[in-house]
Amino acid sequence: MNYIFCSKHDQSAIWLYQVLKDQFDALEIVTEDMLWYNKSLRLKISSNASHFDIRLHNGIQINSDTTNMVINRFTRLPADHFMYVENNDKEYAQSESNAVLVSLLNTIKGEVYNPATANCLYGTLKHPQQWLKMVAQQGGNTITYPFEKALSYQYVSEIKVLVMFGQMVFCNVNIPEDVKSLCLKLSQKSNNPIIEFTFLQDKIGAMHFSTANLLPNFKEYISRENATNIATFIHQLVAA
Repeated sequence: MNYIFCSKHDQSAIWLYQVLKDQFDALEIVTEDMLWYNKSLRLKISSNASHFDIRLHNGIQINSDTTNMVINRFTRLPADHFMYVENNDKEYAQSESNAVLVSLLNTIKGEVYNPATANCLYGTLKHPQQWLKMVAQQGGNTITYPFEKALSYQYVSEIKVLVMFGQMVFCNVNIPEDVKSLCLKLSQKSNNPIIEFTFLQDKIGAMHFSTANLLPNFKEYISRENATNIATFIHQLVAA
């Protein structure tokens, strides 16, 4: 089975699910609240192997060993139940609960796009200066910093590029091959297989890296027509 994990208000993820569901039956969407406020949860962590089995109230069963792929857009730990926790214990309870959720996401045997980290449930966050340094190390152009000053006089257009699964590049305009290659390298080196990059184009047409976003709006890039490419990739992943 394959899943899209997201918040209940994530319209982009819901739209992607609807588009892929037309061509791909083995796909379910699971919100943060559905997963956390489950019917039953068994999590086993040991030095040899880790495993979980979750049964949701709608009948969906999620097993870490039989999950082929997750598109992970979880952004928060559901917090409604913390209203019943004493203030002195609330921070500890939230920290431990977050650790459990991160552990669940990292116990999945299949591919997770993007893997959860200690400081971010939906990928590896980096400071803007870290991104600029990484781009420069890969030989790419970067914006003049700070961004506001750069945008005001040097750049004439904004171009966004989406990387899916660390392998597929989507953009609504034609971009040079070296920019595509740069985006793929940045995705792989940052361990964020699904990521959106924003470039600013200067007056002579050169593209300069600006920012990175781990929660892109899929609808801006993926049509019902090219969604077949994503469905094909998922099919190949399951078959591998």
